[in-house]
Amino acid sequence: MRACFIIETPFHLLNCLNYLYNYKKEKNIVADAYVCRQKQLTEETAKYLLETGLFKNVYMYDEKQTGLKEKISKLKKVFAPHRYIQEISGNAIKKIPRYEALYIAVPTNMIFALRQLLPEARIIYMDDGLGSYVNNVRTVSFEKSVRLLKKFNKKVPDFSGNEVWVNSAKYANTSVADKKMQLPELSSADDKLKKILYKVFNYKKTDDYKEHKMVLLTMPNDFSSDDFVKTNEAVLDIVAGQNDYIVRPHPREERDYKEHICDRSKNMWELIVSDDISDEHVLISMFSTAQVVPKLFFDKEPWIIFTYHLYENVYSEEVKKNIDSFFSMMKEIYRDKEKVVVVETREELKDILNRIESGK
Repeated sequence: MRACFIIETPFHLLNCLNYLYNYKKEKNIVADAYVCRQKQLTEETAKYLLETGLFKNVYMYDEKQTGLKEKISKLKKVFAPHRYIQEISGNAIKKIPRYEALYIAVPTNMIFALRQLLPEARIIYMDDGLGSYVNNVRTVSFEKSVRLLKKFNKKVPDFSGNEVWVNSAKYANTSVADKKMQLPELSSADDKLKKILYKVFNYKKTDDYKEHKMVLLTMPNDFSSDDFVKTNEAVLDIVAGQNDYIVRPHPREERDYKEHICDRSKNMWELIVSDDISDEHVLISMFSTAQVVPKLFFDKEPWIIFTYHLYENVYSEEVKKNIDSFFSMMKEIYRDKEKVVVVETREELKDILNRIESGK
């Protein structure tokens, strides 16, 4: 089977590598990778991917455009998808093979273009983190593109999935595909797969999480909200008041946290969890995929403290309901249910961290 893996985040790449390593021979997959260039996915990543032997070809592309060039590019995506793909790949992708399957996390501009060229290919979704568990899949808005296609009586791409592969199928709540499939457990990865993952993600062992148990997992300001910024600072001050803390910046965040104890390794979180996170750790965040990785991937039970109720005018009520629902599920599947906490006030956050640190 000729397949294309469209990879736009390190998390998606991790899941694709896990899947392909385990099923390449069984499913007779001849795979190409289309990798979206970003800070954590570079030409060096592409080089390592080729060296794994899992992919026949690896191509980089870049969707970052502005102004008139962006508008023209979006028109090409709709009316000249092949030229669009050639353009954003720097002409590296000259000809699109007749792929039988497209492996994706969420529909994006590249996938919109590919789907127009390959309407018969199977769409296979891969785990998208929280989006796969609270039915909140993130997509690029195609509203204008769809209107243009309909105006000129052209077929609108169908993104219905044949399968969705997730790390915890029994807990996944997603409607992107009818068939939910379980990815091989990373906790059971053999030495060869671990070696591949360490190489591709440039993983370097540290003692950061052996020395610090209280972890603040930050979030980028995707909300354009003053309340978000103010609450972030208040939460950071409370966590930094503990003796044993470390800040883990979100990969898309620019702040260096130089005045704080900070994880500067840039190691992939899932690999850190596998090696160093234990039941004794405390993971604090607004609401992050990183907090649920230990349980869903490795059946570890660190404290997970959600602060999203502290953030006013940031989430819609519908999103809050989805998150509340997922919080309830996490509490249900934890053996030690008191370790799953949603704080309602800053004082409550300060109190529970003090109690955990003192061992009371």
